[in-house]
Amino acid sequence: MTVNLTNVRAITMDPTHPHAGRITIDGGRIVAVDGPLTGGQLIDCAGGVLVPGFVDPHVHLLAAAAALCSVDCSPRAVRSIADIQTRLSEAGRDAADGWLRATGYDEFALAEGRHPTRWDLDAAVPARPVRLQHRSGHAVVLNSVAMAHAGISSSSDQIVLFMLG
Repeated sequence: MTVNLTNVRAITMDPTHPHAGRITIDGGRIVAVDGPLTGGQLIDCAGGVLVPGFVDPHVHLLAAAAALCSVDCSPRAVRSIADIQTRLSEAGRDAADGWLRATGYDEFALAEGRHPTRWDLDAAVPARPVRLQHRSGHAVVLNSVAMAHAGISSSSDQIVLFMLG
């Protein structure tokens, strides 16, 4: 499908033609800049600015390195909380003592459609501290041993209590 953007202030990134007022797109690719209209859909951009797409190549290096040393609980590796429990249980038997780290779970991709709980993690690994990180990196689930190591109890801050449930 051909789309013609008109009345646009396009930044082209081409030093010989840095701005354009018309852009023609066909099949998702720019095929003409300030060329003649070629039919297809016509969109008046009302003077709006069009900029090239941006790629954000940044990486959280320490988090990426830690993930390589963690149990993969992403949607490509697990489909349910039972799958997470199996992976954690196996890793807990095979790995050295100490904290067991797991990453990548996504509650929307799990059959149960919910976050795992500390009790789910306790059932899989009752004697070692377990830290399961959400795919976003902005939430973690700890088992009871890990909570005890971190000093989290029923008398901890209210926000921590909310996340424990």
